[in-house]
Amino acid sequence: YVSGLVPTGTQVIRLSINGVPQRTVTPQANIDAVTAGGIASNGRFKIYSRFFKDETGVSRKLKAGDTVTVDLGVQIPGDTGTTVTVIAK
Repeated sequence: YVSGLVPTGTQVIRLSINGVPQRTVTPQANIDAVTAGGIASNGRFKIYSRFFKDETGVSRKLKAGDTVTVDLGVQIPGDTGTTVTVIAK
């Protein structure tokens, strides 16, 4: 999972892997504990990301070198979201 904390009131979080849009999550109704695929009322979020569709449409697991980007759907010129690179375990 990709998880974290966003500002309270955030309405959408987008997940992209290697530049390919994957999933969006939205608020979950009146809860403080987050479940996979949602944003809790306290701003905590969790997005399933183990399997994704790559740039050729093939479903595969994350591997070393993949880049995972999470953004809040904010349309600010130059805002690219937060990106991390997957490392080998």
